[in-house]
Amino acid sequence: MLAEADTAGNRVSGQQSVVRLFVDQSGAGGHPTRREWLAVAGIMVMSAVLGLWLFAGNPGDDAYITFRFARNLAEGDGLTWNPEEPGKRVEGYSNFLWTVALAGLYSLGVSLKTSSQAVGLLATELTVVLLWLWSRRFRPVRSDPVLQWVAPVLYAVSPLALMYAFYGLETNLFGMLVFAAIMSIMLSVASPKDRRLSALAGAVLAALALTRAEGIAYAGVLLLVAMAALYLNGAARSALCVLVSFALPYGVYFAWRYSYYGLPLPLTVYAKEGTYGFWRRGLEYLWRFPTQHSPWLLVLLPLWVAWFARRRQLVFKACVVAVLLLCGLVTVKVGHDYMPYGRYLMPILAVLYASVAAAMGLLVAERRWAGSSGTIIGCAAAIFAASWLSLLTGDWEYRRRPLELPLSLYSIAGPEPERFLEFSKWLGRAVPDGDLVAMRDCGFLPHYSDLTVIDIFGLCNTRVAMMKYRMRREHGPWTDHAVFADGVLSYEPAYLILTHEDWLDWSEPRLARNYTLMAAASVWGDKPTHYIYRRHDAPVFDVPDRFRAR
Repeated sequence: MLAEADTAGNRVSGQQSVVRLFVDQSGAGGHPTRREWLAVAGIMVMSAVLGLWLFAGNPGDDAYITFRFARNLAEGDGLTWNPEEPGKRVEGYSNFLWTVALAGLYSLGVSLKTSSQAVGLLATELTVVLLWLWSRRFRPVRSDPVLQWVAPVLYAVSPLALMYAFYGLETNLFGMLVFAAIMSIMLSVASPKDRRLSALAGAVLAALALTRAEGIAYAGVLLLVAMAALYLNGAARSALCVLVSFALPYGVYFAWRYSYYGLPLPLTVYAKEGTYGFWRRGLEYLWRFPTQHSPWLLVLLPLWVAWFARRRQLVFKACVVAVLLLCGLVTVKVGHDYMPYGRYLMPILAVLYASVAAAMGLLVAERRWAGSSGTIIGCAAAIFAASWLSLLTGDWEYRRRPLELPLSLYSIAGPEPERFLEFSKWLGRAVPDGDLVAMRDCGFLPHYSDLTVIDIFGLCNTRVAMMKYRMRREHGPWTDHAVFADGVLSYEPAYLILTHEDWLDWSEPRLARNYTLMAAASVWGDKPTHYIYRRHDAPVFDVPDRFRAR
């Protein structure tokens, strides 16, 4: 019996050592104190006030694509782009969970702008809480208690996180779910026999897959890490539980989406794959993130190397590596994004801050880093300063008053959004009911004009998107002219609203033969911003003087 007891004891001890090797969950003991919760609440309030002061304003233009789908859903027209075209369903959004959430709030009487920014801010502050809970539980036992505040405070005051909290898109919600998935995986591996934690991990992964088009790739790699860690930890049934709790909700969603739209992926994937498939631009985009937007990443590179060299926190390290590599591959594959400060890389921001804190904690715990609290605070202060210095010196395309506070950085509708709003509503009244309008703007202008719109870019038009996808794969990237001629003009829209940014063939015979320039409009400044073309047999309408370009 003594031998059996000794064997059982060795088995338990072995499992505990495996758990420590995988997750190193020996941090602060007991439940958080009231004082700690008050401190976290104070950080969240400070973060919200700072974000509202600096970045509250108009959402980004792409947010209004989601707004249009959400409004149509809430008003009973389904997840459609043009409700006037029954049966022509297009998945012109890539953020299902976000779109449905906004539609639900809109049906309760909350404006889409308010709900998008409120939910974005909420997701940002919940990420702060998750970072604190993670740092508190999974930091090494001999590390300095100050470490539990490094990741949450840095994220709470990050200009990147605060700006995208008010951008109107799902960016920060997706980032929160990426980190929540990693944290739930670590919790399930730390308690491998607790099936409830395994089910929670699978459910969070499913939510991640439903939030963005590339979410299925993030969920897939993290699911593999979770199942491998649980299996190696002797919990094969828990690994199966994670798989089932992920596959069931996502499988139902995928079956509905395929039957509803007839395509396995959102239309935006085909449009962007056919448009931005430039590896060189993607690599440049990756390089700009640490060199211009987050220079602290380069400074802390040796710290990360030292952390990865130690055989501790293996599950977290595996998740970090998987997420970083996947994020880089997706970014390079797509090519680039016009939005400021590396939006494609925002999902990994919380993971980066958490890994910084983990590296600091491990080195302090192993007595390899002298100074403890003072060194940690100094390093965190340097990261904070580097982040905000990059804000003032970086390439922020949409800054209205450079180097001045408060900064309204992302009024994509232009420096005069009220004028653009008036123009959009006037256009909706001027165009006769039922007439097709082709335009490249697929956000602010279609949303507020409420016209039946053919999206030149292809994000919300199946024919254009699939034509771009095929032609760019067969003939290279520079095929916009042919897509415009064969895709857009084949609809014979009554009006074309083009901008100076449209890379179109102005000598296209069908354009010259069938359309006449009716007016050049301006929605900010004096120079033309929108050229309104009329099909020869379409009604003429006058452009008010306040919108005529000089």
